[in-house]
Amino acid sequence: MSNSKLKKLAILSSGLEKRRDRGYEQSSYKLFDNIRNDKEFGCLVELYKGSGQNNNHDEFVIKSFANKRWVKKLGDKVFSDSYVFEYIIFAVFFIIHCLLRNKRFDVIYTQEPRVAKTLYQLKPLLKGRPRIVFAMGVKMTPEHYVNISDRVQIVNIEHYKNATKMYPTSNKFILLENPNSILSVYNGADNRNSLRAKYNIKTQNVLLSIGAINSTIKRMNYVISEFKNVNQNWTLVLVGNPQEEELLHEATNSLGERFRHFFVEPKDIPELFALADIFALASIVEGFPNVLLESISNQVPSIMHKRELHEWALENSNFLVDMTIPGALSSFINSLTEDRWNSEKQHLKALYETRYSWDVQRYKYQQLLLEN
Repeated sequence: MSNSKLKKLAILSSGLEKRRDRGYEQSSYKLFDNIRNDKEFGCLVELYKGSGQNNNHDEFVIKSFANKRWVKKLGDKVFSDSYVFEYIIFAVFFIIHCLLRNKRFDVIYTQEPRVAKTLYQLKPLLKGRPRIVFAMGVKMTPEHYVNISDRVQIVNIEHYKNATKMYPTSNKFILLENPNSILSVYNGADNRNSLRAKYNIKTQNVLLSIGAINSTIKRMNYVISEFKNVNQNWTLVLVGNPQEEELLHEATNSLGERFRHFFVEPKDIPELFALADIFALASIVEGFPNVLLESISNQVPSIMHKRELHEWALENSNFLVDMTIPGALSSFINSLTEDRWNSEKQHLKALYETRYSWDVQRYKYQQLLLEN
């Protein structure tokens, strides 16, 4: 098929370079990278971001004043959301970019709600009136996203059930987990012992937890508190932006050499999964934990909060724990047997091959983006 006949897709992520450690931005980039390297997908794709460099012929920066400090302050003041005006300005300047360069797209995809809403409202200004697809991973209720795009990719089964219950006649909602990527899989030469030496790990086992170091959404305070009662063969490795420094002080004081904290680039995250024996996430409100995709890709057993989202994502995993209960996480780790651990690794390997590899996900994303 000639390039002139292929559908054209634009993926928009205003905050990609500024908030590269967040799941939304990572998902947008992984989807872009998957499609541009996949000759079977059947479309031409371009990525548009709000800052950084034009790294490739298919990756562009939309230059605007969206990143000015006063824009963030205005969003905080008017909407209690620092991203609102950034997204609106970014979307408007994208439209101007398309008009000046006579660009036409069949589909525009974004995980940023105000970008989707602005493009949807101003669609008559876009050549060809492209389909707007919004990927809903944030904590929004259906009335906030049902009318901001042509299609809504919902990555959380709990959200999907709520949306279809509230709007049973809408045909916009599609349940589809975030894209996985070969970028999530560790392919380095170092074995686990070498990685332990590199990261100064002195115990036999490693528990890894990734996310902003806070006691609200990520509930790292629970992980730290629980780890105090985990046997001495384990080291706790936290990876993420320290939003609450006191949590790091508490972990250092109570765990000593059995605690490590790192803040690394997204590209280095797979290496930390290769270092780990188990991954744990204590969040009970996560929209869809992208780090779970990385743990599945690297076959690192993941202890997750027992809720419908994780039951759906992990398909009958035996590593789900009620993390609202004090002592639940530490008791699970202390009672874990090697047979149970190996069984979960095999479960994750099969899950990756049958559901989360891009070879499987490709067809679902083709339906989402390319089919009428």
